[in-house]
Amino acid sequence: MDIRHLQYFIEVSRFHSFTRAAEHLYISQPTISKMIKNLEADLGVELFERSRKQITLTDAGRVILAQAQVIDKAFNNLQTQLDDLLGLQKGHIRIGLPPIMDADQFFQILGGFHDQYPNITFQLIENGAKKIEENIIEDELDVGITVLPTKQEEFDYFFLLREEMKVVLPPSHALYEREEIHLHELKEESFIMFNKDFVLNDRITHACK
Repeated sequence: MDIRHLQYFIEVSRFHSFTRAAEHLYISQPTISKMIKNLEADLGVELFERSRKQITLTDAGRVILAQAQVIDKAFNNLQTQLDDLLGLQKGHIRIGLPPIMDADQFFQILGGFHDQYPNITFQLIENGAKKIEENIIEDELDVGITVLPTKQEEFDYFFLLREEMKVVLPPSHALYEREEIHLHELKEESFIMFNKDFVLNDRITHACK
């Protein structure tokens, strides 16, 4: 799944029609139908109720549409921010990227940006969010992806995406059957943790106390 799947899904939802959405996007109807089927397969749910007259969103489709619109807006914001960073046609941008992020989606944005500004070069530096914030303050990075909330008075920032935190447990664990676990319930547990360069290390440690 990539950003195009979500964008095509948004357009089909808007037009209530694969054909009209395909015409608006200047692609073939079979192409957009295949993209939606791939998205449904990736998510494991049906997004549309299909009939001869029209298509309508399922309950799952409505939930996913709301999130897809948030993600699409975030990607558009990122493109705008990169444009604003650039009052020039040539230059070099140093970007901090946490290793836990889905880099494929970010690279799609950079690819589109490079198409518009082919003379701009990038340097991607992989590190934990805490270290990325320090590098920006020390002028060793120009842009970074971090975990919110951050030091708001020191940074200009915008929301990019939201991810849920998951706990992986063996079937024998006392909390295995629970659908939701509060972090403080894990305070006596031993578990694999991010190193101290990651903001999540501090957040999780504090929440477990």
